[in-house]
Amino acid sequence: LVEMLQSLIAPKKVRQFDDIFFDGEDKEAVAFALLAKLFLQGISGNVPTATGASGPRILGKLTPANRMLSGARTSSAQVSQSP
Repeated sequence: LVEMLQSLIAPKKVRQFDDIFFDGEDKEAVAFALLAKLFLQGISGNVPTATGASGPRILGKLTPANRMLSGARTSSAQVSQSP
């Protein structure tokens, strides 16, 4: 595919994402980090013309950790389990 594209746009060069930006394996993590940053800043993270939304929307939700489990380590005996 890359060779086909290269032949279609010659003499311009086809460049790999990894060569210009960062390792392509990290794209998903970077995308989620960006969405989290936008959420925390109160900035919309959607593109209404692409998603069909009626307007800009702040995406995501902040879910605090469970206080009982977020402090010191608890043993399994301290955490009650439902039958």
